[in-house]
Amino acid sequence: QVTDYPVTFIRWWGAKAFALYYDVKLPTEAQWEYAAKAGSQNYFYAVYDGISVDDANWNNLKLNPAIHHVRAAKSGQPNPFGLYNLAGNVWEWMADNYQAFTSDPAVDPLVEVSGSTTRSWRGGSWNYHQATLESSARYYDDEDKGNDHFGFRIAK
Repeated sequence: QVTDYPVTFIRWWGAKAFALYYDVKLPTEAQWEYAAKAGSQNYFYAVYDGISVDDANWNNLKLNPAIHHVRAAKSGQPNPFGLYNLAGNVWEWMADNYQAFTSDPAVDPLVEVSGSTTRSWRGGSWNYHQATLESSARYYDDEDKGNDHFGFRIAK
């Protein structure tokens, strides 16, 4: 049953090594957010219809600690781009270093900060609250962190 689950307990460098080995990429925050918002449809939540969080795997019972776990990577309903579980299930490491947004215009940026080990992650997780499911929600941690709610997605 767990062979269909997303990879967890992975640090940023493990996700990056996978991407390099298979000649794919980790998505940038901009790419991930575009997919989560279903492009110009501007979805509020990163779910199949932009509204219904019932389909996402998150801590909707507000248990502390949460007692459920990840589910199959292809579960629930896909969004208009055919992507599953952008909201909930596992946090997804991004290619970018984390940096606060500025008012400077940018088109599909990859944020790289020399010397920084702080990386962005998006999407929420099975053990987090509803606000983390928002398409524009951003979080970060040190690239050497990894646990049962950190995973990744690839872009090609």
